Amino acid sequence: MGKARKLEVFDLLRCKARASCSINRAGEGQEVNEKGQPIIRLTLLMRRGARSFKNATAVINIFANECARVEGCILKVAQSEDLSFCDQVCGSSPTALPGKL
Repeated sequence: MGKARKLEVFDLLRCKARASCSINRAGEGQEVNEKGQPIIRLTLLMRRGARSFKNATAVINIFANECARVEGCILKVAQSEDLSFCDQVCGSSPTALPGKL
């Protein structure tokens, strides 16, 4: 499957997941901060166990430091095991490109 087709499939899956969880993003405009600059939301969906980072705190700190360098960046960290499917969909909905780690 080509890259373009994969992106189409991912878009379709995101739309189906939002529909399944009754999330309607229609009419949402771009968020801006008090200075009128766009807000960038970054969600790290972390894991526990064999597929997790050995030093999750270090990974989070790296993303937090980089996010702090970009005006309007808001970092959110969540543990996937603590969230239901719809909670994960809702949590990443404001994020254009969720960073699932």
